Parts: sequence; C-alpha cells; structure tokens
Amino acid sequence: MRLHEIRRKQDTPAETYITQVYRRLKRLGHENIVVYLEPEGDQQVSIDSIDASVPGQGYGEKAIKIMTTSADRLGITLTLDVSSDEEDAEDERLVRWYQRHGFTISETSPYYHSMVRRPAIMRHE
Repeated sequence: MRLHEIRRKQDTPAETYITQVYRRLKRLGHENIVVYLEPEGDQQVSIDSIDASVPGQGYGEKAIKIMTTSADRLGITLTLDVSSDEEDAEDERLVRWYQRHGFTISETSPYYHSMVRRPAIMRHE
C-alpha cells in the first residue's frame, strides 16, 4: 500500500473544538467545572450543561470564555437551551449571563429559551 493511499480520519471542526475545549478546561481543574458538549454537524456544538462545583467562584465564567474564544478561532456556532420559568429569577439571570457572552435567543417557548452564539467573525459580517 502506498503512502498516499493511507488516509487518516480527519476530525470535523466541531470535534476538534470539543477536544481543544476539554483540554483547556482540564487545566482549570476537573473537580471545579464539568461541561458537556455535543457536536451538531461539522460547524456547530451544543452546550448541554456547565456545572461548577462551587457556584460563585468564577469557574463558569472561565469555562464560557474558553468555549467562546475557541469557537471564534475555529468558526464554531454554539447552541444551548435554558429552562424558562417566569417565576424563577435564576433562569432569567442565566439568560442574561449567556447574552453577555454573545448568545442571542433564537426561540422561546413556555418551557425553555433556545440560544445561539455565532463565531465573532460571522456576527460582524
């Protein structure tokens, strides 16, 4: 078999993004923050959850900055859902927190807000 016939499976940009983010988050200390990411096609990743072991210590802030910076660099669109309970101020606070990091509400229902964040280069075009 010739060298040019051997092909290595290439990761999609979304898979590369997830690998890079998990490596960078590991440096924060895996006991401090847990993030679940899922690829949704080649250029999109869903943030399923961000859980800080001790809320209010800045681990979530550090994690979202790692995720958004990497997404901008690799051209990845991020999506997530925030539960929607009009009586729960925490849900609305969380929506505002994501909005400060470039997410916008793409869909709203009585039960959740779907949010999306396009890479910085795409947001400015």
